[in-house]
Amino acid sequence: MPPIEYANASQNSVMFGNVVPLSTLMEFLIQRTYHELSILSELLLGKNDLERKIEICQFANRTKQTFVRLLALVKWTNSANKVDKCARIFSFLQQQQLLFVETADCLARMARETLVHARLPSFSLPCAIDVLMTGTYPRLPFCIKEKIVPPEPLPPLEKKRVLTKLTQVIEYRIVMNDLPHSMCKPVIENGRVKFTVDHEFEVFLTLMGDTPNLPWRLLNIDILVEDYESKNGRSLVHPQQVAFIHEMVQSKLLESEQPLHDLYNCLLSTVTNFLFPDFFCQSLQLEVLYFQSFTLIKEKFGDFVKVDEYNLGRNLIISYWRDSGKSQKLYPTGCKLNIYVDEKNTSKPLFISHSPVLYGEDGMKSMKQINELKRELEMFTSAKCSIIDFPPLMYLTVSKELEEIIITVDMMKGLFSVTKINSANPYLDALEDSLNGDRKDIGQIFAAIRVFQYKCMYESMLVSHRLQYTDYSQKPTDLHATFGKNFFSVAFPNTNKYTMIIKFSNKDKACVQHFLLKVREMDPVSKRLNYSEMIFVDPAKILESNSINALLNSKKSKASVPLMHMFSNIYSHMEDIILFDGLNDELGLLGIYNSNHLPDPCGIGYSLQITKGISFDTSDAAKIPFNSHDMTVTFRLIKKDKCYWCVLVTASENPIFSLPTLNEQYTRCFLKVYDVSDVKKVVSSFATDWNVNYQMLKIVHDMSYQYNDHLVQGEQTLPSQFYIESFSFNKLVISYGPKRHFLVSVEYCNNTKSFQVTFGSHADSVISNPHSLVSAHLSHHLNKSKSLVLFCKLLAQTCEVNEQLYKLNTTPLVWTKVNWMLPVQNYTVVAQSLFHYRIYYFYPLFCMELSCPNKTYITFKDSSISPNAKLNDASLSGFQAFLCASSDSLCSSNDVTGSIDENNAQHNVVGMSDVDNFLLSDLQMNVFRSAAEKIHQPFLENYVTRDLLTKLMTPINNVSPLDKYLGVQYFRRHLQRIIKSDDSQLIQIPTTEAGVLMFKSDLSGLQLKFNASLVSSPLKIFPLQDTPWDMDDLFSLEKFFEVKVLSHPYKPSNLEAFCSLLKMHFHILKDFINIFRMELNADKNMRWFVQLLLTFPSGFDYNMGANAIVISRKIVFILLLTCNVGHPSYAESTPSSNQPPNVILPLCYDSATNTVQLVENHKQNVNQMSVVANILKRFSDFLVKPNECSILPAIREIIANLT
Repeated sequence: MPPIEYANASQNSVMFGNVVPLSTLMEFLIQRTYHELSILSELLLGKNDLERKIEICQFANRTKQTFVRLLALVKWTNSANKVDKCARIFSFLQQQQLLFVETADCLARMARETLVHARLPSFSLPCAIDVLMTGTYPRLPFCIKEKIVPPEPLPPLEKKRVLTKLTQVIEYRIVMNDLPHSMCKPVIENGRVKFTVDHEFEVFLTLMGDTPNLPWRLLNIDILVEDYESKNGRSLVHPQQVAFIHEMVQSKLLESEQPLHDLYNCLLSTVTNFLFPDFFCQSLQLEVLYFQSFTLIKEKFGDFVKVDEYNLGRNLIISYWRDSGKSQKLYPTGCKLNIYVDEKNTSKPLFISHSPVLYGEDGMKSMKQINELKRELEMFTSAKCSIIDFPPLMYLTVSKELEEIIITVDMMKGLFSVTKINSANPYLDALEDSLNGDRKDIGQIFAAIRVFQYKCMYESMLVSHRLQYTDYSQKPTDLHATFGKNFFSVAFPNTNKYTMIIKFSNKDKACVQHFLLKVREMDPVSKRLNYSEMIFVDPAKILESNSINALLNSKKSKASVPLMHMFSNIYSHMEDIILFDGLNDELGLLGIYNSNHLPDPCGIGYSLQITKGISFDTSDAAKIPFNSHDMTVTFRLIKKDKCYWCVLVTASENPIFSLPTLNEQYTRCFLKVYDVSDVKKVVSSFATDWNVNYQMLKIVHDMSYQYNDHLVQGEQTLPSQFYIESFSFNKLVISYGPKRHFLVSVEYCNNTKSFQVTFGSHADSVISNPHSLVSAHLSHHLNKSKSLVLFCKLLAQTCEVNEQLYKLNTTPLVWTKVNWMLPVQNYTVVAQSLFHYRIYYFYPLFCMELSCPNKTYITFKDSSISPNAKLNDASLSGFQAFLCASSDSLCSSNDVTGSIDENNAQHNVVGMSDVDNFLLSDLQMNVFRSAAEKIHQPFLENYVTRDLLTKLMTPINNVSPLDKYLGVQYFRRHLQRIIKSDDSQLIQIPTTEAGVLMFKSDLSGLQLKFNASLVSSPLKIFPLQDTPWDMDDLFSLEKFFEVKVLSHPYKPSNLEAFCSLLKMHFHILKDFINIFRMELNADKNMRWFVQLLLTFPSGFDYNMGANAIVISRKIVFILLLTCNVGHPSYAESTPSSNQPPNVILPLCYDSATNTVQLVENHKQNVNQMSVVANILKRFSDFLVKPNECSILPAIREIIANLT
């Protein structure tokens, strides 16, 4: 046996948790004993006898002790259960100890590595405030409420209102649809309609809205076929079958053009080809009869009766008298009863036929009597008859809209019997007596039956329409002479001045006639109705002119129009007549005459056309009658989803046809729509709108008249750049400007009784309309002059100046106050009149006045020298010098600068004025004066040309010359404020030179001169005595001021940062000047470009835009390093970057230790900041020179080593 490896033993010990099985231990001992014995046998060969004995005794003793221990261990294992428990407990405690140790190690690792950079998240203060203050949390997503919280139920009043509205919609749909004959008695209540077919089915329908084409929704189906004998009153149809029928019928309702007919046919006819037979309800009746027959055969009749044939849903044939000898002789083929469904007319009940035919002698007589009666009735009346063989009966139709009358013959007595299918008629007994008598008055009886049936139908229709009516058949009235005995008087719900008369006649044709009476008065005692006008309403003409009937005629004949539908059209037509009469009366009260309501030429309804009464004024002529100017006003009544008046005003020609226009299609009509609820309000609104159109027509007509009159005389009244865009009788749009990019719309507001002017521009225009600055003044001038020609001239004369003023930047700035987040407007232009403007720069710091006395020259001056100047208006130094420097042609007499009394400056907007003549003469007298003499006249107005104004206000690289000049003036004031501050360390030097500010800095050894009269290079820097400054350094400092500090948008924080640089010591400032050189003259071979930031950028804890150079015991400044795209290493490190990367370095210089450190900023890139910090630490440890400022060398070290 080979020895067991110790590796396996250790593996087993690990497997069993430091526990070795007893069998394994015994194998170990046996193997070891065998191994030692083998070695001993080999070693004993080289020893003597005594040594062999000693070794054998030692081996035996040692082996004995080992096996004695094994024996003790074996005996001990008999009682080792408690030891095993202790061992398991010990093992469990060891595992728990390992878990505690591992937890402690994880916590220590988290504290040393993870939690060092961990930060708490910002607390949700709004949520906490909501919970503490209101006790609720309203910030949950709305989807929780939409998907979980059920919607609130409707209140009872809202439910009642909705159900009432839905009931009205259902009534309308029932009236407009053609119903099956067996479903002609619907019951409508609580927003649903019930159709019942006796002994067959009952359905409940509703609508889900008021859309005309919305399909019906089936609510419930009840099958009324019952069998109380066999089923004990239980339902014959399984609920699953009812559910299937429900789904199938609902699908038919969604797809069909005649849904109610398809519903009836579907329930009465074919359901499916595999589950339900044809004619469902009738087939169910056949099924009941089939089972009842089997029950009778089984319980009573036996072999005497037999079911010969039963076709499911078709017919049931039963044979009887099967064992009777008499019947076998009389009827060899047998007596059979066939109960079947009429497939041609499923609306009729089950039919019964007998074989053989039960005519006999009595049957033949009955059929003969029925046929003779049919020929007689068809000869003397217009009734239509149809005969069924057995039992002998005749269906009689008095009129096409009325119900059928059934006439049968008693075969025993030979007398006629008359019945009605659905309702009773008191004249049926008289008809039966007449048929069984001499039949002389049968025609009158048929007429009475016809009248009675029509009255019943109209009663039901009036009740369904909820109309109040009075039956005058049994009431005495003087109207019987006009309308006969049988007529209804129907009242209209919204007026008592009109009533409808429904006359029922005995004539075959036109048996129902409709009249509209205009009631004059009604006697309260006698109830006598006096009318002033009677209008006969012909249904045929209404249906011909009705657009709905056109759709009906395309599918079926005019005779198929339902009576209820025809009555609805007649009633609606009468309502239209009433509305037109009310409108006619209201217009007459205003003196507006019309042609009364006539059939509309469009062929739909009526229209009312105004003939005279409205007039408008044309220039100085008298008022011209309305119809003589070819203007027509037509009122129409439009009924769609809502009823409203539509007023169409049409002109034979547009008054702008003779004006210069861009569109050759002139609008000759406009449309107004009014609600039909209140006629007085409609007429008032029409009068208001007509006044607006009248005012616009008047002003446009005057414009056309002046233009044509001056055109005949050879004069040009309108500027050449003005064109009419459109004129819609209530709004005029004019385009003007150099490229006709500007638009002005003129409208008349009836509330303010004035014209409203709105300025805009085309989509391709670069700028907005500049006349929005003076829109109020232009609107006032138009309302005062009432002349569009003068208005257009004003636009032309003020367009150029306003266009230049509109170029001024009015965007608010957020860095011009101590409160950095308070915006201040850059420019503010206030138009005091059409020709006088005040221009504020950083309101209310600087103010300038601009006037336009004529078309050639403009006065432009500083408002601080004006007699009306305010105390806080700051003066602009060198303003005249700035204008002279900006003008290139002052000495060539094209620009004039002189003095003139403001009271003599009479502005003329049409041509040259006295001011122009004075200016020209002044030019001739003073053309040889020098510009310097004119500059030092402080109270003179500055006359400039329009070209010079354009030059001053046209931006070049987003900065205009006026921006530069005012920026210098603003810096002069702010620089003076900085010098006078307590911590300035800048000393002002007195000077008598106007507009010049001189100061010095002892620390930097510089003297500075700021000349506000110079737009370019206003700052000059000179060294103090005994200061070793290089002129190149001073030139670089001046250039940096002009390029970086004095730059648009002229932030005061830039000037404060520059003044902070002047507070530095000489050798420190020199390093910053070298940084300026590196920024202004960038070396393209360097990897990074350097830029000194004067203000705080975004991403810092300080106010963005504030002074970024802070000097106390240390100097804090910010550098922006931008990667050089052209450097070879750029493509290797950032191949996919679209923009060059940049690094913002906030640095701190300690002059005491001459070291540069990185200011910690958590919002920057941590990796880059750590690299820069390591570079600066290595530089401060090894590369700093004692007698040299370390700012510039440190920056060079960063540029060279940062990757």
